[in-house]
Amino acid sequence: MKASLASATSVIALLALEAAQAPGVLVTVATTTASVVAVTLADTSPAQAGPTTITAASPFTPSVSTGTLTLFDLVDGAASVSQGATFTASNSAGGSRSLSTPSSSVSGASGTLTGGAFVVSVPSGSIGSASTNFTFTGAQTGSVSKSVVVGFGGGGNSGATLTVVGSGVAPVAGVSGSSGYVLVNDATSGVQVTVSNSGTGNKAAPVVSGGATLNNLNGSISTIAGFSGGGSSVNLGDAFGGPTSSKTFTFTPTSLTKGQTFAGSAVATFSNGNGVTNASGNLTATVSGTGVAPVNAVTNTSSILARTGSSAAATVTISNIGDGNKSGAGTISNLNGAIATSLGAGFTAKGGNPSAVSLVDSASTTLGFTFNPVSRGTSSATTTFSFTNGNTAGTNKAQTVTASIAAQGVAPEFQSKLGVTTNTPTAVAGGATAASGPTINFGSVGYGMTATQFLEIANITTDPDGGNASLTNLTLNSFTLGGVDASKFSLGLAGGTVITKGTSVFLPITVLSTSFGFLNSTLSIFTDQSVALGGIGDTFTFSLAALIVPEPTSLAMLGGGLAGLALMRKRRKRQDADATV
Repeated sequence: MKASLASATSVIALLALEAAQAPGVLVTVATTTASVVAVTLADTSPAQAGPTTITAASPFTPSVSTGTLTLFDLVDGAASVSQGATFTASNSAGGSRSLSTPSSSVSGASGTLTGGAFVVSVPSGSIGSASTNFTFTGAQTGSVSKSVVVGFGGGGNSGATLTVVGSGVAPVAGVSGSSGYVLVNDATSGVQVTVSNSGTGNKAAPVVSGGATLNNLNGSISTIAGFSGGGSSVNLGDAFGGPTSSKTFTFTPTSLTKGQTFAGSAVATFSNGNGVTNASGNLTATVSGTGVAPVNAVTNTSSILARTGSSAAATVTISNIGDGNKSGAGTISNLNGAIATSLGAGFTAKGGNPSAVSLVDSASTTLGFTFNPVSRGTSSATTTFSFTNGNTAGTNKAQTVTASIAAQGVAPEFQSKLGVTTNTPTAVAGGATAASGPTINFGSVGYGMTATQFLEIANITTDPDGGNASLTNLTLNSFTLGGVDASKFSLGLAGGTVITKGTSVFLPITVLSTSFGFLNSTLSIFTDQSVALGGIGDTFTFSLAALIVPEPTSLAMLGGGLAGLALMRKRRKRQDADATV
């Protein structure tokens, strides 16, 4: 009968309910046999905190059921943590049964774990229960454990095992320093010291002292000489509760130039979180790095020459020759600034010139200008860069840089002389001609004779040409003779003659006539003065005059004939007088 009753009797399970389970929660797992013996474990300690571990159980017969209960105690040298448990048995089998467990105690480096004993007789058809406390006092981080056998005697039941674990928990301090590139003169750029809590102190119930939660990592970070930053308190939680488990402090060198290296150490002082005993202590983090910065470099065409009527190009280039982008600080590490331009006479800016720049490392941009002078003389163009950073001293401060382009409009200059007398006509632009000009007078020219005047034409410009003679060469493009007597004059120089700066040529002008009297004509010289080389520029017009008279032999014969005629007339008058007498 007992054997059949024992074989018919089954014990359901033993469940371990850990600290994070909500207070008063009762978890029961039961089998479905004819005679049911239910064993349950209830959490009676609402102060305990931590994750819950539940291990499924099976009847006492034929196997052994196991469960785990973990107690977390903050290693702080203060009060212990207790976990209360109530065991309830329902005996539906025949005969009384004893629900029991012995007292338990275990000690280790991590602390001491104790548990009380109980024995309860549960009559057939009745429900019995017993309670006990498990207490753990943590001495350092780590754990101790004890296997507690809960028996329900009789019927061949071998009992179930409850594993009770005492775990000492605490915050664990850590610090680390970084090294890298720091943007000079930027308060937001720097190297970092990270303070972290890798512990598990918040698995235990909160312990508060002097307004501070001791489960967290508490302390402060020092300043570093020559740096801004630090000097702040630290209160860090962990993965199981509290505030964030890490915090980063930025340290910025207060005096730094591009290329300068630096190093420093920050001391983190903690009131807990050091070692297995959760002691106070200090940790040191080292930071180091190199200053980086954008640096401006402005180059430009310093001077240009342009012939009037033509053009010349000029540029201004701004480059970032620094390394500020190594800091990873974004656009503030670019070379940044505004651009303003003042243009003198003859200057125009090319389309697309920017009004501001933000250049990454090694980048550049070029501004273009055109100088097209309409007259001889000097001019200039000035570009002003107002940089907000990237000065040439490497301290990444603001700087104003000015780039000036000096320009000069140049041209040939026409001058004419007859002998030692300068007789340069007034220039007429664009290939037009004047009706008259300075007179080149040939005087009296014998009939049938020729006379020649040599007009000296010089290029007297003193403008620089920069080694390019085409800027100041004077081209005598062509010559034109006009007026009713144009055919009586001829020229001895071909069109297209080029006169270099400081030199001259002679233009032979010859008059020949087969008629007596005054001859008048005009001479127009077409040049490229005031325009591009070879273009249609200024024209210079002269008046030509000559008197054609008989040549000397003819005059003598004429004089002799006239004298003879006069003598003959005189004789005839005398003869007529004698005949009358």
